[in-house]
This record gives sequence, C-alpha cells and structure tokens, in this order.
Amino acid sequence: MSFLNSIFKNNNQDFYTVDFLEIKKQGRVFWCIDSNCAKPTFLATYPRLTFKSKIFSLLITIIWQLKLQRFFFNKKKYDIDKGSVYDILSEHFPHLSFFTGTPGVNRKIIIVGNKSNHNVFFKIATSKESELLVRNEIEILKKLKNYDFGSHKIPSIAKYSDLYGITDVAMQKGGGREVALKAVNSFYEILYTQSADKVDLSNILQEMRTSIDSHPNFKKQNDRLVYDLELNIKLQKRVLLLLSKKDIDIDVYFSHGDLTLWNVFPSPEDSLAVIDWELGEIRSKYFDLIHFIVSQEILIKNSDFDTVYTEVFTCLQRHTVGETKQSLKLYVCLYFLQQSNYYSLRYKQQTGFIHEQVYWQLDIWNSYFEFFLGDFSVNKHHDIIEKVVR
Repeated sequence: MSFLNSIFKNNNQDFYTVDFLEIKKQGRVFWCIDSNCAKPTFLATYPRLTFKSKIFSLLITIIWQLKLQRFFFNKKKYDIDKGSVYDILSEHFPHLSFFTGTPGVNRKIIIVGNKSNHNVFFKIATSKESELLVRNEIEILKKLKNYDFGSHKIPSIAKYSDLYGITDVAMQKGGGREVALKAVNSFYEILYTQSADKVDLSNILQEMRTSIDSHPNFKKQNDRLVYDLELNIKLQKRVLLLLSKKDIDIDVYFSHGDLTLWNVFPSPEDSLAVIDWELGEIRSKYFDLIHFIVSQEILIKNSDFDTVYTEVFTCLQRHTVGETKQSLKLYVCLYFLQQSNYYSLRYKQQTGFIHEQVYWQLDIWNSYFEFFLGDFSVNKHHDIIEKVVR
C-alpha cells in the first residue's frame, strides 16, 4: 500500500519498526492498529448504521476487551521514518490507529489519536485532490467559529506540532443514530440564515458547463461505468441547456455538502454534532436537506427513483413554507446537477475497485434527468410524483 508513505515516510534514513494489526473488509485493508493500542479507537471512523455494522462493532469491542486481537488479526511490520506524520503523532498520543480511506482520487488516511479517552482525527491526503479537501475543511472550521449554532456542535481544530487535528464531537452524543428530520432542518436553517445570498442562475450553470468541458479522458475502467458516466454527462448538458433559458436569481447559502446519517450525531435535545466539513461551499438552497434524504435512500436503502423523488418532495413540503412547487422542482434539479457535476469528474478518474453504490447513484441521477427532460417512455413516474408535489 504505497499511499501509506504519506504517513510513514519522511525521506529520513533514521527509522524504526512498528508492529500493526490489519483488519480487512471487502477484500482490502480497512484499518491498521498499533499492536500496543489498548483500545479499538479506529471504530470512531466506522458508521454503525445497519444491524450488520452494529454487530461487527460489538464483536471488535469484545475482542479488544478480552485482549484477543493478536489472535484474530494479521500482524504486519511497517518502517516508520523519524519525523514522519506517524512518528510526530506517536509522541502526543499513546493510542494510534488509522482508517486507510475510501479508494478514489479523494482518498484520505484518517489517523485516530486517543489520549485520556478523547479522540482527535488527523486527515492525511494521498493525492492533490484530497489535499485540497483537507485544507478546505480546516479553513471552513476556522470560518465557522463565527457562526452561532445554538445547541448544535461542530468540531474544533487542535494543532500538534505542524499537524492540524479535528476534535471528536461525536463522543458527546447522547442519543441513538436515528436522526430526526426536525433536528436536521434546524441545523440547515441556522446555516442558511447566517449565509443566505442570491446569485444569477446563469453564473452557476456556466460554472457547471466549464467543469464538464474540463473533464479529462476516461482512465482504464470497466464498460459499465463508462456507459453510465457518458450518459450522465450527456444528460447534464441537456438539462443545463434547458435551464439556461431561465433568466432568474436563485437563493444560495454556505452548505455542509455531505450532510448524511454518518456525518451527524444526535442528542436527546434534538441537537446535532456535525462532522466532515471538507465539501463545504456555496450551493443552492435546500441542498443539505435534499442530500440528507437522497443519501439514505440511495446509499443505504438502494431505493428506486420513484421512492427517492417522493421522499425528497415529502420532506421539502413538510419543512418549507411559502415555496411554490415550481421553485422546489428547480432546487431539486440544481441539487442533482451539482452532485452529478462534482462526482462524474471524480468517477472518470477512478481506477481499480468501483463500489456498487457508485452505480446506484448514477442510476438515480440519470433517471432523474431523464424524468426532468420528459424522456421516460412510460408515464408512471410522472403520475406518482405529480400526486406528491400537487
């Protein structure tokens, strides 16, 4: 795993060797844990959203409590350069482990440092693209210090030597993982109220057209991904052309960008702790609300298009006041455009393992655009959704 050089190497001939335990999932190494680490701190990087994931987490915890980890997991030695990221952090934290990151151009290694039962996360980039995300999150968290989030919580920045860490606000959670939409809407309203603005729709459309025009050629990939992405890009262009006929201003705000079940932690008081701000930027109104619904329906439930669209509109109608049906349709369309525009570029650059969820997303995105353009060969989609938004 050459990408681990970003945390182990420092072009220093003075090095030492550390024994790690490796835990694999889906045929690849997910976590590496210092064999002397007395706690399964790496579980702080693992969303426990399904029954299967909760059982896995429980079993790992029991194994560590019984001190049986050396018998269950593969041991591997790594050479650690003096002055490397890992060496520096080992001076500050007695317990270190790390998540190897999700494969792709945005891959980051997440090191968990634990001291006195408090976690600090260090995101280490493995590419130019992920380096931008890591820097963006630090700058965003600095900016958000000026926001009043009420009872909601966001991480703060902790600096160790020249390394920036992010505090673990998730450890403060008091409730379960079932997040009430009421709390999510409250958090969204705070973000929107403190950053709302208006922009010319044509400016946003032009940025997306420029992004598509700058796409590189496909890297070596399977035919299924190429077909789905080429269709997605063609549909994006058609929708952009259709929307370009509208001469209007739209509402925008500073969005989280990835407000999902695995990035929020609820408390009994209907407040949230919200993590992972690396995708934060100015986006169209309702983006985070829509994404919270869509991410669950696609990535967890693998729902069909009708279900996704119906759930989105049901949520928006429940939590919006004074918005017309046509206005809601426009903001839903902009959500799908912004998501497709960002991720189609990343998926074109990705090689090797492609997670099945990528195809689930592309299928829903393409189905939405075809619906929007009126290209469905049958009218059942139109009939179902008209009942919801009427």
